[in-house]
Amino acid sequence: MELLPGGTLADKIKDGVPISEAITYIKQIASGLHYASTKNFIHRDIKPENIQVGQYGGVVVCDWGLSTTIEKISSDNISDDLFKQSMLCTKPLDESRTGTPGFMAPEQFNIDEEKNVQTDIYGLGGLLYAMLTLEAPLSGSLKEIHRSTVSGNIIHPSKIVPDIPEALEAIIIKAMATKPTGRYETVNDLSK
Repeated sequence: MELLPGGTLADKIKDGVPISEAITYIKQIASGLHYASTKNFIHRDIKPENIQVGQYGGVVVCDWGLSTTIEKISSDNISDDLFKQSMLCTKPLDESRTGTPGFMAPEQFNIDEEKNVQTDIYGLGGLLYAMLTLEAPLSGSLKEIHRSTVSGNIIHPSKIVPDIPEALEAIIIKAMATKPTGRYETVNDLSK
């Protein structure tokens, strides 16, 4: 991987992220994830540590090691230099690990459940949550996180930071809906 100057979004969150910056970051990350989805890839591990923030505010979505395809594709369908033949895989290296607890969508806890674009949308909601509250959406033991994720027992961001705009809280809640069908249909829908 190329050396990228700057730090991760996790580093930024420690110092606090102004709302305007959080929105800018989410839109840039959403753009990258949308592009990947047009090539039938999903990331499956969207978290602050996997977002590199450049010294001028640009972001790069890193660590695609758990990514997978959402449809069967062939190298004939990939014409862009950003996606190389060596990136084509239909399964991640470690099928038993499908994300990072606290940012994982409910379907990621079940290896047999379908993962799709809505899986990454849940992660985007988690990123926005973390940027606005300075906390992960869910924390505790793995068992507690699993139970809270599957049941949708997420503390609303405004309970942590009362002055979060209602519209941003609504975006987070919709993006982090328990059922994928309750989330935004596309990454671009969330971005808009």
